[in-house]
Amino acid sequence: MRRHGRVTSAFIRLLAGLCLAVGTAGMALAAGPDPAPRARIYLDWVLRTFDRTEKQIPAITRAAEVAAAGFIEGRDVGVRGGAGLNEELGARSGGLCVYRARKGGPGDVILYAFGVATQREPDVRVLLARELADAEALSEAGSPVIGLASYDQLEKYGLLDRARGACRVLMNNYCPAVDGLFQDLSGRPVIPTFTTANAIVSWVWMAEFFAACTREGKTPAMYQSVLADPDRKRYSKYLRVRFHDDMHVDPVPAGQFGKAYLESLRGLFRQVRTGQWDNLVQAAERAARTILDGGTIYSFARGHYPPYHHAGQLTVDPGLVEGLNMRKINSWRADDPEMPVPGTNDYAIAVGYSLPPGDPWWNGADAVLRGAGRGVCWIISGYMTNPRDLKEDEILLDQCWPHGDAAIQVEGYDVPICPPSGVMGEALMWMLAAEIHGRVQAGRPGGLSGTP
Repeated sequence: MRRHGRVTSAFIRLLAGLCLAVGTAGMALAAGPDPAPRARIYLDWVLRTFDRTEKQIPAITRAAEVAAAGFIEGRDVGVRGGAGLNEELGARSGGLCVYRARKGGPGDVILYAFGVATQREPDVRVLLARELADAEALSEAGSPVIGLASYDQLEKYGLLDRARGACRVLMNNYCPAVDGLFQDLSGRPVIPTFTTANAIVSWVWMAEFFAACTREGKTPAMYQSVLADPDRKRYSKYLRVRFHDDMHVDPVPAGQFGKAYLESLRGLFRQVRTGQWDNLVQAAERAARTILDGGTIYSFARGHYPPYHHAGQLTVDPGLVEGLNMRKINSWRADDPEMPVPGTNDYAIAVGYSLPPGDPWWNGADAVLRGAGRGVCWIISGYMTNPRDLKEDEILLDQCWPHGDAAIQVEGYDVPICPPSGVMGEALMWMLAAEIHGRVQAGRPGGLSGTP
């Protein structure tokens, strides 16, 4: 949803009313059972997370004001925990120019995302103990620590009070204590929620951070998408700029930009529900049938956030796919002799940005994926993709965000801020995985073989 000029409170209320009316209609597209019931459940959970996060905006604003005060004092920003959240927020369109995906050190402003269990650190109790001890040490060293966690998870382990004590403000991601939204037939939680919710809350926090700085008379320098700045002239100009001396944004009221970001995401998910559902159903059916027929689903992810989560890296991953770049996030080579090669009985899923297959951005991964004889599902924003870019057995599952990858237009600023791409790519990846998993469970008595 594009905005022109300052988003007013009245306009936000109007949009909210329209979202309720249109969203309700959009979610009931046809009578009868939904053809993708697990994907719909995940989508409904995402929409509830938007609503809960909006109610939490006063606390998020307080967290943003704490961070903005430290940033104005000259402190750097770091992001810890969250399995790649630092990469999602750093060195990318719509984020702070001077934040380069650093984890930060003592004295820095720290956003700490707790409790995302990975295969490297699968024991949640051990993980939380380590992360909270780290947050406490940072706080004692003078860092303003902003926490992001599942209150349900912290309460399950008796750590909610300790987390509140370690953080200036503790934000809730509203995820289930076990992270997974579903269970496999053995009762194991599957299909991650933390990574999607953490991206949602973090970008609301960043939107409120920008606004908090304006209320102190400062305009932070924010990135523009390099696809909108192909010569990188603006990028080079503001690469190390903390605050502008050539632009000024008038004070933005608390809560306004956080709500605007959520409204933009709601609009994008309405587009997915009304325009992409058939494609999701087709991709899920092809992928599930591949597994049931003894084939393999291969996946590839490129971008800031999903590469840290796909292909079995999270403990609640359902174990559906083999990742082509799971251990090679920053060093992909299509000619690597150790890389698996999809075959005629296999399917492929690619999570990317907005560059279509065939573009050099894929660095040869697109050609490897196209070796899968049952086709490819491309989870990208499709505004740059033409029908001729896709082969007959390929499906575009469109992330739906437009050119520029930024959700909030800011009066007095030269570029929009806060990207939707991380949330959209992450959520669509797990919506599709949820639907595939459900279909495989229904078609294979005893559940997924090989699932831990």
